[in-house]
Amino acid sequence: MENPVLGEWLVLFLLFLNCSRIFFLRYGKVDSLAFLAPISVIFSVLQIFAWGVDVFSFLILIISIFAFFTNFRALLRFSSGLFVDHYSMAFKIAAILILLLTIACAGLLFVFRPVLFKAVDFDAIQKTERLSGDFTNGFTKSLPFELAECELVKILPEKKENIKDQSIIIIPDKTADLIDYKILAFELAKNGYPVYMAEFFARDGKWCHNYADYKLFRRLYLLLNRFLEKQDFENQLQFYTFNIEKECQVMVDYVLTDQGENKKPVCLIGDWMSKIAIPEFALKNPEKVLLNFDLCDFEEYKTPGLGFVQYTAPVIAHNLGLNREKYISPVENIAKKIIGKFPVIEKNQEEEIKTEGDSIDAE
Repeated sequence: MENPVLGEWLVLFLLFLNCSRIFFLRYGKVDSLAFLAPISVIFSVLQIFAWGVDVFSFLILIISIFAFFTNFRALLRFSSGLFVDHYSMAFKIAAILILLLTIACAGLLFVFRPVLFKAVDFDAIQKTERLSGDFTNGFTKSLPFELAECELVKILPEKKENIKDQSIIIIPDKTADLIDYKILAFELAKNGYPVYMAEFFARDGKWCHNYADYKLFRRLYLLLNRFLEKQDFENQLQFYTFNIEKECQVMVDYVLTDQGENKKPVCLIGDWMSKIAIPEFALKNPEKVLLNFDLCDFEEYKTPGLGFVQYTAPVIAHNLGLNREKYISPVENIAKKIIGKFPVIEKNQEEEIKTEGDSIDAE
């Protein structure tokens, strides 16, 4: 599973090496380890660009910046090729403080580490496609080095002969990331169902109407809005409905096209933000949508609007009074309940067809 935790561990390790050199570096040597301070800042920034801002990435960035300014004079000496003759007491105190912060952050990151799982663990494969465009003019496959406004993920059974006709679309909430729903997608794919998910950042699909609409900040901004201004956040549900229906249209059209000649209605799965949008969209498009589900309706789902954060973001789960989850039985139960609806629908359709045939024969 892709996860920012590995990059965060790397930055913390570099900070640890940078600060701990006061204990083992001999004087009269070039202080080359001072160069790890700016490298830590660069890696921290790249982490945020790649994964967005969260509690740990922000904290690590602050520690890295502190380490950079603490090592500024050492960097000047290193760039000039000067030897280290001594470390000042102020530098030693600052280095020890940064070292303690690094160790504390590493400890918290270990306690709240995500559960690592991969598509191969579920006999599934994952494909990612970058799309450019907007909701008004449509989306097309991005060219190399072209800015993408959509990241679309397809999770399929590993063996083609196991792929079933029923396609499933998961519409993620904006207070969560795609990664927070992948464990459910993997479980559905394990049972033979192709699953599609996407994240949109189009110019005509704004959620915050400020700087926070950028990928780096959107989730954190909406999370803070949800927890700190809950009533105001919930009052925006009708606005969220408008945006999500546009996403549903794009995703359903994409999946039907991806099915080729064997087009069949899809199944839509949504979260808290989709509680109005998906049923409305399904009602307007009965020929395109066979079934729709709201994750909030399942008793096993304890984190409405956040995805399965017990596995992917235990620090958020902890804020809700939940522990880091090791076993995937709740997700398996949700997948079984969703899959269990498909045969019932197919059976009902067969009975309707049979009834219609009997009526024709009677005439």
